[in-house]
Parts: sequence; structure tokens; C-alpha cells
Amino acid sequence: MHRSILLLGVALSAIVSTHAQPSSAAAILAAGDQAWAELVALNTVPTVLKIRQGDDLTTTDAKAKITRQADQSLVVSKRAHDFYSQFPGHSKAAEARKIEAITSLRAVTDGDTAQEQSALTIAGLVRDSRSAPSSDRFEVALSIERLKYTKQLKSKTARGTSAERVQIGEDLRKEFGDQPGLQKYYLEIARHADTDTASGLATSIVRSAAASAADKAEAQSILNRAALIGKPLNVRVAKPDGREIDLGQQQNKITAVIVWSPADPGNAEALRAVEKTIPSGIQVVYVAVGGTSQQLASAQNRVLGVAGDSYVSTGAAAKSLTAALQLQKAPVPFVYVINRAGKVVACGRLRELPALLSKAIG
Repeated sequence: MHRSILLLGVALSAIVSTHAQPSSAAAILAAGDQAWAELVALNTVPTVLKIRQGDDLTTTDAKAKITRQADQSLVVSKRAHDFYSQFPGHSKAAEARKIEAITSLRAVTDGDTAQEQSALTIAGLVRDSRSAPSSDRFEVALSIERLKYTKQLKSKTARGTSAERVQIGEDLRKEFGDQPGLQKYYLEIARHADTDTASGLATSIVRSAAASAADKAEAQSILNRAALIGKPLNVRVAKPDGREIDLGQQQNKITAVIVWSPADPGNAEALRAVEKTIPSGIQVVYVAVGGTSQQLASAQNRVLGVAGDSYVSTGAAAKSLTAALQLQKAPVPFVYVINRAGKVVACGRLRELPALLSKAIG
């Protein structure tokens, strides 16, 4: 949808919503509550599918999805502005300003300097507002810094490292102090970082008084996975025909254990892509966790041309395996590398497999 047509739709929506203003205080309150509910619903509409590794997308497809997401964000931003303009005394007016700021930033697309300047102005007012809750100001500030960092990545003035992202968090900590949103941001970095960086961040999250219980639990799972390094992986998994493999008894060989989910179609393509990077002589064990039998069959038709043995874990066994591997909160595919001594030498995301294997190969 062309953005000018979209904006016309927003303008007409605003006209319709304002042509008959309620007169009594009760009616105004009811109208405000209804408008807020509509804004919240609009702000939670999934506008595009996640672009994953393995998606069959052309560059044009990806750009179209990004444009649709930006357009939807612009609609939400305009609606949030209308809300607090029409109902300035509503209890959610300040939150609407935050929504306007964040979605304005999300509406910025490459080359749209007018939208970028408008968004930065709107967001800057919230960031600098001493009357706004510090948590709201932090969220807006982080959105501003994300936009700036994205531009640095595109201009190649930033390298995209975990250290750079952590530094953004540290700068925001100096500005706002410790925040639940800051710890959630650190957790986001930890999910994709190397083991040492992830463990350091997870430790700080667990110790933070601001971190939520859910974020602390996920951080602890990162530490629990790191604790598996240097130990045998005492886990048994079964093949579809019932035969088992004891991953704790895999000495005198280097083994890559790749845990994946048949429920996610993107996993199958990711496995097929990474198989080309595995050196010869490496024992590869694919463990499918969860998913329906139909999903497993469909995924295996695409995956099982790769070298390695395939095992399946479902039901109670899958839950037990997930707990043993400390994978309850980890994204899959996930990899464990076992060295010739039969001990875990590294673990991490699938894309890290070549680097993880190098730690075992020496």
C-alpha cells in the first residue's frame, strides 16, 4: 500500500472518530476507554511474518515486508497522537505518547529523512520529559539508539558486535539507571552472543534488582548451559526405530549434537545450509525435539539428505531431554560440541557451528 493512501486512511479515521464528541464526563471517559482499547488492539496486530534463515524470499519480498511493517507502525503512531490529543486527561495519555514515539521510529524506512526527523523529534520530547515515567523514557531512548545503530551498521561505521550493543546499554544505564527494560535488552544480546559474553550478561541479569523474574529465569538457564562445558553430556536419545545413543559415551571422536524443532519450518532449511560447513570425520547427531508426527515427516523429507544420524524426542522424553540440555528457554536449532575426551567443549547457535567445532578440533 502506498504510504500517501495509507495516511489518507488514517486522516479519514480521525475525522470519523472526532465528528461526534461526547458531552458528559462519563461519556468522555467511556469514549476514551474505547479509543484506548482500539489503540492497544491496533498496536498488537502482527503486520508481517518474521524473516528467518531459510525463508524463500527475494530482496523485493523482504523490502515489501519491511515497508508494510513501517506503514503499520505509522498508522499506530497517528492513532496514538489522536488519542492523547482528544483525551489529554485520560490515564493512558502518557503511555500513548510513548507508543507514538516508538512507532514513529519504527516507521522510518531507508531514505525517508522527513519521517526520520519527525520521529526523532517526537521521541526526543518523551526521552527528555521529566514528567514521564523513567521506564517509558528508557524504552523510547532505546528505540532511538536502535535506529541510530541500524544506520551505523548500514553505513559500515559499526561492526555489529555484542560489545557495541552492550555499550549502548551501558550508556543508557548512565542516563536512566538500572531498568527492567535494560536487563531485557541485555538478555536479548545474551541470546545471540558467544558463551563467555552471554554468561557475563546472564550473571549481571540474575544479580540485578530491576530484572523481572522471567528474565532472571532465562538468564539462569544460560548459566546452566555454560555449566555443561567440560562435562560429559549424559543424555540418551532414541532413533525412530527405537535404537538409542548415549551422548555421554562418545569418546575418541568429535561429535556435533544439533537440536532442532520440526515445528518450525525454518529449522529444516537452516540444517541443510549448515551441513555444507561441517568438516569430514565429524560425527553429527540431529535431535528433533517436539512437533507433531506430520511436521516431523515433512521436515525430515527436506533434511535427511544430510550426513549424520537422526533422533527424535517427543512427549515426556522431549521435556526430560530439554531439561537435561538446559534448553527450556533457548532458541533452536542449538548445538553442543563434544570433544574426543567425551566432554562438551562448546555450545551455541547453529550459525556458530564452524567456530564451535574448531574448539574441539584444535
